[in-house]
Amino acid sequence: MTENNQVFDPNGSYPFMMKYSDVCAVLGIKDKHFYKLLKKNKFVYVRVNGSDRIPSAMLAAYILEGPDFKRSDDFILECYRESLCTFPNLMTLKEVCDYLNISKSTIKRMVAENSIKTGRNHNSVKLYVKKDDLIDYLMSNTIK
Repeated sequence: MTENNQVFDPNGSYPFMMKYSDVCAVLGIKDKHFYKLLKKNKFVYVRVNGSDRIPSAMLAAYILEGPDFKRSDDFILECYRESLCTFPNLMTLKEVCDYLNISKSTIKRMVAENSIKTGRNHNSVKLYVKKDDLIDYLMSNTIK
């Protein structure tokens, strides 16, 4: 998806939640160096069902402000709210998959384990996730 010669594009060509390989490509560093940065707590990341994702807003803050940018809960919460502003209040599982950059089988496993709250809309067969519940999930699984 990304190439080593690409520069970070804040206009949204990267997913909301990035895999390690995407972040390494953006920063132009190797995995080994990135893992050292993670160990030194230079990045905020979210643990999603055993897999880690870097919010693109946190990567942008790292690039713009440097490794010692303010990582308060209020800042992180605002980043999540802002990145979800284009989504409806009731998100389909596909929309949650797209946002978290995970597969449909992963989200189904999360639903089965009750790690993320879901509901149905007016006797519908489709499951939905409230945007606020997703934000609560993200905040409780964010590692600073």
